[in-house]
Amino acid sequence: MQSLVHHRMLDEAGGNQLRTVRGIVTEYKHPDNGKVEDNGFVAFFKPGKAKGITKDSLNKEVPLQFGFSCDGLRAKSKSVRALNYLEENVTADDKKTAHKKTQQAQKETTIGLAYQKSRSSHT
Repeated sequence: MQSLVHHRMLDEAGGNQLRTVRGIVTEYKHPDNGKVEDNGFVAFFKPGKAKGITKDSLNKEVPLQFGFSCDGLRAKSKSVRALNYLEENVTADDKKTAHKKTQQAQKETTIGLAYQKSRSSHT
């Protein structure tokens, strides 16, 4: 439960806040309406914003991250991707953004570890 965040914060949440799980695409109505299920939990997502998800993805396993909304669980649509999705399909801008997020997460992890170490040395 600590990994759940409000759906409005999904795009802002760093990789260190959200856990990636595996689910099954159970519904694809259209590019703005789909559902993915993980261990009985059903999350809404927008297949059109996901990576490599089509109607053919029904009943296939996908990695995803999710949060909650008043209407129920909501997957971070950009975290959902087909297992056979190739990185060559990613635009240069998306790669730059992903690289910056990775660098920021590494920086935050380093700062967090240094803080924990300093706190433990004072006790």
